[in-house]
Amino acid sequence: MEIDLPPPVTLLGRQREVRTLGEAVTAAPRDGAVLVLRGDPGVGKSALLEHAVRQVRGAGWAVLRTDGTPGERLLPLAAVHKLLRPVLAETAGLSPTRRAILDDAFGSAERTVDVYGVALACLDLVSAVAARRPVAVVVDDAHVLDAASVDVLTFVARRVSPDPVLLLVATRSAGGDPFAEAGLPDLVLGPLDRPASEALIDAAAPDLDPGLRPAVLALAEGNPLALLELPLSLPRDPAGPARSGLIPLTGRLERAFAGRIAELPRVTRDLLLAAAVADTGSRLGLPPVEGDRSTTAGPRG
Repeated sequence: MEIDLPPPVTLLGRQREVRTLGEAVTAAPRDGAVLVLRGDPGVGKSALLEHAVRQVRGAGWAVLRTDGTPGERLLPLAAVHKLLRPVLAETAGLSPTRRAILDDAFGSAERTVDVYGVALACLDLVSAVAARRPVAVVVDDAHVLDAASVDVLTFVARRVSPDPVLLLVATRSAGGDPFAEAGLPDLVLGPLDRPASEALIDAAAPDLDPGLRPAVLALAEGNPLALLELPLSLPRDPAGPARSGLIPLTGRLERAFAGRIAELPRVTRDLLLAAAVADTGSRLGLPPVEGDRSTTAGPRG
């Protein structure tokens, strides 16, 4: 099956990643394709997913989306339900057994879930949709998916061939990666290089005070979200960050990075809490570390 795709949109500093993503998009209509995007918070995984979604939607593909939500992490199949909800009416074309499995999984009061049966039914349903046009299955924030949904999606990922299905998953590169042992093709996103970081600042914050530019570049360390958001946080006085060592964060940066605290050991979380209350580690009697920027709210990846 040959599909005409719209021309790609350039993402600053991500030529290699866009090329790899494009190869997966091109391969999917012929024999299915899977790609797991890995990287730290704010590194641009979601931006690449959106890039792919715009491309395939422009070519007439069906797009099924879901994402991990911390509040639903203990709800079995919550993410799969969100993924399949737009096409659940099409279960009429499945076998009675498969249809009954999905009906029971999403509408029954039973406490146990037949994950294997749901995985088979999910695969059949996606395959049925793909019989009419290529399908992109897009999963964001996979590091906070419920366990049952991870099992289902991993099962489907290994069996998309030969259907025209593209499965894209975005997850964190470290700490709670549920797809780490799945053996799926992946694409690891690192920080932007200096030229790309400077170009992103020029595009997003052209009026940034030149005196603040070095602080943004140093604090962001090539993290795209930080490069976009830090200019909104920095005080207008260029000497401000140097004097106080404390930079307020925007809501987007807080949401992106605060969740990582929950992944740390309890002792570490308690120490961070004590440090936050005391403002600085020195008040806790902690030894100074050369080059330490722990009191600066810049993202460390």
